[in-house]
Amino acid sequence: MDFLEEFEKFSIEKEVLLNDTFNFKNEDLPVIQTFDELKAGYTFGDMRKVREKMLDQQLANISKTIKCKTDYIPYIEPWHCMGVYANAFGCQIKWYDDKDPDTINVIDKPEEVYNLKPNLQNSELINMTLDTIKYFQDKVGTGIPITTCDPNGPLLCASLILKTDVFLMSLMLNPKEMHHLVDLTTKVFIEFYQKQLELIKNPAFPGHCYVFSKNVKGITVCEDNLPQIPPGIFEEFGVPALEKIAEKFDGVYVHSCGNWTHNIDVVLKIKGLKGINFHSSPVEMDPEIVLKKIKQSGKEITVFTDFGQVGINWKDNFKDEKDAYTNWFLKKICYDGVPKGVFISTFDNYPKITKYGYGFCRENISIEQASKDYDWIKNEIKKFSVNK
Repeated sequence: MDFLEEFEKFSIEKEVLLNDTFNFKNEDLPVIQTFDELKAGYTFGDMRKVREKMLDQQLANISKTIKCKTDYIPYIEPWHCMGVYANAFGCQIKWYDDKDPDTINVIDKPEEVYNLKPNLQNSELINMTLDTIKYFQDKVGTGIPITTCDPNGPLLCASLILKTDVFLMSLMLNPKEMHHLVDLTTKVFIEFYQKQLELIKNPAFPGHCYVFSKNVKGITVCEDNLPQIPPGIFEEFGVPALEKIAEKFDGVYVHSCGNWTHNIDVVLKIKGLKGINFHSSPVEMDPEIVLKKIKQSGKEITVFTDFGQVGINWKDNFKDEKDAYTNWFLKKICYDGVPKGVFISTFDNYPKITKYGYGFCRENISIEQASKDYDWIKNEIKKFSVNK
């Protein structure tokens, strides 16, 4: 059996639980883990700028993932940097060998938004991403799903174009200019996302930061300013933009890092919202609060959350990471039995901060140990009551 045949067999087996969960029919919790390890001789910068090494790296991790116990179907992602959309507005990118690139804002004052002339055709990063998708498509065909680049939402993109602190203040002090800016970033988001989908023959929906299933509709949108923005401001600027995207792409799955509990009620108002992705820990999001909010809304909204990825010292309150995982994370996820429509991560190698930013990516761990962790989590889930 060659690699693509092995991948197809693996995907078929995993699709049943994933599809059931997206349709709120699951009797078990999908446990999501994958590998994200640098190959010998590759730098972190290589993974962001050199598409040949990016693909080689991702295929190596996919090969390891499908030999491991997990409920996750891997996909390929053309992740060059966060600033791809902002580059269409003239933002430059600063590259590094040991960390993600920085995006340099192109304007400093709110009134300068009227000078912005987004140009997708001449954007270096837009064209780099499209060429990377073409390269991926040429090498893997339809054998492995491909998603789009990091889907910076309209507000997140706007905060890269205008100095972030000025942007956040201008949402309150210069609403006219900020509506103009967000309208521009929304249009660019839709146009560039569509261009990517036109190239991808087997798209992985909903995409970045979420779990893939072949029958899913809708796309992930990252709005990582949710922790800094007041609910009224997000409702005024963010909700209409995301509803336009949801209408165009059959729904949205909203992601943000940090603690944005104060914005949960507003996010749940979005027409076309299909899911949310967040990080669970004592200083980020409390999954029990989120799940109760969703239940109160009366909507069917999927959730994908990972466990404590910001280096929380769990030993302050628990004897070890497994104790914290069961008696904080799982206890909150399963406060009313095993929930439907929810995907959870495994845990990381405590107490290390995940280098790649995801609580479901494993590194420096064997397939055998990762599989043992998966089995342990499944057994812990069984201790909680069945779906109520």
